[in-house]
Amino acid sequence: MRLAIWGIGDHAKKNLIPAAIEAKDIEFIGIYSRNKKTVTETSLKYNCKSWVSQEEMLADTRLDAIFLSTPPALHFRQGNMILNSGKHFICEKPITTNFRETELLLKSAKERNLVILEAYMFLYHPHFLKIKEIIKNEINSLKEIDVVFELPELSSPGFRFSSNLGASCLYDVGSYTVLTILELFGDHSVELLDSDIRSYAKSKVDYSGKATLLINNKIICNIRWSYNSKYVNKISIKCSNKETISHKIFSKDQDYEPLILTKYNNGDISEEKVEATNHFVSMLEFFKESTHSNIIAEQESDRIFRLASFLSKIKG
Repeated sequence: MRLAIWGIGDHAKKNLIPAAIEAKDIEFIGIYSRNKKTVTETSLKYNCKSWVSQEEMLADTRLDAIFLSTPPALHFRQGNMILNSGKHFICEKPITTNFRETELLLKSAKERNLVILEAYMFLYHPHFLKIKEIIKNEINSLKEIDVVFELPELSSPGFRFSSNLGASCLYDVGSYTVLTILELFGDHSVELLDSDIRSYAKSKVDYSGKATLLINNKIICNIRWSYNSKYVNKISIKCSNKETISHKIFSKDQDYEPLILTKYNNGDISEEKVEATNHFVSMLEFFKESTHSNIIAEQESDRIFRLASFLSKIKG
């Protein structure tokens, strides 16, 4: 797969470009951004191509796919441009902050036999796969799950507080917590019981929230997200005879070895380490695989739709 990256912010430079270079069976072709200084510096650093305009990039027949890493408010228009150019589309989350726009992008991709993937990298880390295994094995004894993702004040918050750029804490960090529950309980009933979203009065941008979900009419799931808080990134799984806790379930460095800690009611404690992995590389390799499998592509489309639908319910 020959890939370009559209939008060269700190995240793209730190995570996406190195992953595109490292991923198997992916040829990193080049970059496009309106910031000419960034484009020049980055293309020289990685010896990759750059395009003078978005139209030139979209018309480049060498490209199979484009990774869109621009602010959320631009995703619908730019995503349509990518699909209309006949290229597969991987998009930095959230794909949009509007359910109808997400529906239209999915419809457009299906009509063109193209793949859309929403870039939740944590799904492809063995850490999350191990958590899924725990849930599957303990489904009959599960009582309660807590998932929290809260960010501290950031020196470079980017789009996160600009309504014009699509700012929304729910659709940014909150979406990780929602997707976690939907993925862990994909074949089970997931009901939204209540939610509470806090927004700035002037800008109307939401900065924190929480929700309670019910699985199979018996398992309580508490999810919480926020900006400008103490950093928290963890999951807690409570069963009838034990509690399992793991930190950094979402963002983590590629050399980080996750630890899964289980505390039993009788006082025993067990620990399990998970191998370190670059989940951005794993995600890109999965994306490449999805372009050769209609089944995988449809599963990803269903995942995007289900998440967008549930986020819309929480948003109200």
